[in-house]
Amino acid sequence: MITVFHPFTAILFCASLLMTGCTPSPQYRVSLQRNHDDGFLHTLWVHDGTGNVSSLEYYAYVSSYLLKPLEYRDDVIKLEWLDAGEEPVFFDLFRNGKRYLLIHDFGGGKYGPYHLRVIEFDADGWRQIYYGPTGEIPRLDDVNGDGRFEFRHFDDFSTPLATMNPCGVLVLAYSNGKLMPDRELNKKMPMTSEDLSALAEKYKKFIHEFGYASSDNGEDVKAYFVKETLIGLLYGGNWHQRDQVIQYLKYDPASGEQLKTKILEEVQASPYYVFIMNLNSQ
Repeated sequence: MITVFHPFTAILFCASLLMTGCTPSPQYRVSLQRNHDDGFLHTLWVHDGTGNVSSLEYYAYVSSYLLKPLEYRDDVIKLEWLDAGEEPVFFDLFRNGKRYLLIHDFGGGKYGPYHLRVIEFDADGWRQIYYGPTGEIPRLDDVNGDGRFEFRHFDDFSTPLATMNPCGVLVLAYSNGKLMPDRELNKKMPMTSEDLSALAEKYKKFIHEFGYASSDNGEDVKAYFVKETLIGLLYGGNWHQRDQVIQYLKYDPASGEQLKTKILEEVQASPYYVFIMNLNSQ
């Protein structure tokens, strides 16, 4: 169940985490506080058990929640907000002896944009190692089956995230203290002729179903599907198949050229632009 807290709530959650090691290790106690004068301002407080207190301040324009696992399915963890009174969950995400706290904040309203903050704890202290767009229901994926969970980064080439637009999905892996996209995790196999035929059937079905339900005209519905498909090629390292896809979908070549140009212009705003283009280098 998702619980909505009053904007003037002070301490929402607190819990302790004991880090083990050869040297004296801190016993972290964390709490999340919403400022009673400014409902947008949030503070993550961390007590290390020795009298030292540190904090991280940030703004979430609607609300902010610590996350817990909702369910495990097919190497996927779906996440949910903590209920009132529940202790925060320290995730063992990467099997590296560290623990992670996940914060989900809303940047603009009920429908987002949504962002995920990853806070790392170890015997040397704590730090925010990631802040980036995510979905309304965050999820972690064990993409390569090694038992360590990766983050899905939903990137529609700009900030703040427009959640209703077609977007590319990058998998971020932990490396050298950062969450960054990994070529091995993101590289997908090229589409076969069978895949392309199945895509064409899906395209027809999409036009039939959404062409009637949408207030947009038929060409806009077609453009949405084609653009989403082309972005998927770009983020999977198969941009070289763009013309082949357009041909299989029997999409207007001139309109296809416009979409390709628009996608490349938009992706330049992505913080992972260089990675995306290197992923597609031949």
